[in-house]
Amino acid sequence: MLLKTAHETLSILQSGAYVDANQRRVHYVSSPTTDSFNQTVLYPSDSPHLAAWEHKAQRHLPDFSEETDFEFRQASPVAAALAALADDGEGVGILNAGSAKHAPTSFLSGGDDPEAVLLRSSTFDAVQRSPAAMEWYRTHRADNLGGVMSNTLMYTPNVQIIRDAYGKLIPPQPVDVVTAAPPNVNAITAHHPVDAPIVVRDVLRERCGRALRLFQLRGVKTLVLDTMGVDAETAGAVWAELLACDDSLYRSAFQHVIFAVPGRPYDKFREAFELAQFNAELTKALTS
Repeated sequence: MLLKTAHETLSILQSGAYVDANQRRVHYVSSPTTDSFNQTVLYPSDSPHLAAWEHKAQRHLPDFSEETDFEFRQASPVAAALAALADDGEGVGILNAGSAKHAPTSFLSGGDDPEAVLLRSSTFDAVQRSPAAMEWYRTHRADNLGGVMSNTLMYTPNVQIIRDAYGKLIPPQPVDVVTAAPPNVNAITAHHPVDAPIVVRDVLRERCGRALRLFQLRGVKTLVLDTMGVDAETAGAVWAELLACDDSLYRSAFQHVIFAVPGRPYDKFREAFELAQFNAELTKALTS
């Protein structure tokens, strides 16, 4: 079924139109897909907009002073994004842990990782041959830095989600996508056998901090985030440090943040996130 769905999505991208499952209306996606292709932008690791993110992060949006609404969903980022669009209407961004060295193909063979689900469910595959994407792959093939991977990010606006969580065709729903390379944990462990967990955490913090800054620069107020290809405990702790503690650089910087973690890692992720919050509050109380 997943294989059939993937090839049907590719056919839709070729034709530029499809009929949704419920309303039986024709939807045209060739124009927004072309826009996504042409407007995808690469932000290299030395980008002045992102490299100094720790000094430029804005803790509060100029027009928004309330606390961020955090939500946890045991679902794919695509399903979470559709829920966010239903609640917030627009301005939703997905952080995608993307294939670093070549265009992803696992979605064509039944892969169920978040990127595969996104590719089967949206117009995102059309972007994988854009000039920015080609440079993305060249950058990561040149040097994976012992598994650390490059801090280069890729921003793709106006990706159209065309399937719901069950694979049914729906009217197109627009999201923006930031693609970041996940740390290669196995390679990092081989290069850093003693302190690999610390290296993975530091790499993840840097990459996620840059991604949040990019969403800020693009004016995205609702985010869908996941584990970024690392263990749930590390990811949960890093996201809490960046977003949810009193001294977090991005505290209250976004209106709505959904953590989409399907399957068994969900509980560990949420526990790690909440434990990091608790420890930060305890440390503050003991030192104040």
